[in-house]
Amino acid sequence: IDYWGKTLLKGQWLGQLSLFGAYRVGDLDGVIILRVVLLVLCIFTLIYRNGGQSNSRIAALLLLFLAAMTLRGYTADRPQLFSFAYFGLMLIPLERFYSGAHQRALYPLPLLFLLWANTHGGVILGAVFLGAFAFLYLIEQHFVQRRCVWRTETRQLLTVVGLCGLATVATPNGLTSYEYLIKL
Repeated sequence: IDYWGKTLLKGQWLGQLSLFGAYRVGDLDGVIILRVVLLVLCIFTLIYRNGGQSNSRIAALLLLFLAAMTLRGYTADRPQLFSFAYFGLMLIPLERFYSGAHQRALYPLPLLFLLWANTHGGVILGAVFLGAFAFLYLIEQHFVQRRCVWRTETRQLLTVVGLCGLATVATPNGLTSYEYLIKL
């Protein structure tokens, strides 16, 4: 099977369509503007995430500087930019859930994962991170907090994790996306 042509490009259809739409609207300037918006969104999520912390401003600036230096190597006009933005956006509801604002904090995640899955294959890394978050949350609830792990918010988290997992295969590739990664 030609995994590159039949899997990779087909799985990034929404990212490619977004880049093409930006090109159609504003020529190369439109693509550059979309790239800048996605990179600024990545930085904004770090600022938002650090805003509620009592860390020093120097630590916050250092974190932003490191993020900017990391993103500097990924400024090509490719769908991977969406993965960076989606990953940052994923952290916001997870952090709200963890801090106790769990009533509806996780509800946007399945939609985010559906968009992400059709934009770039980096959604699989997001799914791994989400699964690790859920696993560690369960461990903490059971062993550290000594709480029953089957509370309402835990069931909600596991339901959202399951829906996000399903969203990763709700693409033209389906399970072939995972097969492609294994072949790599």
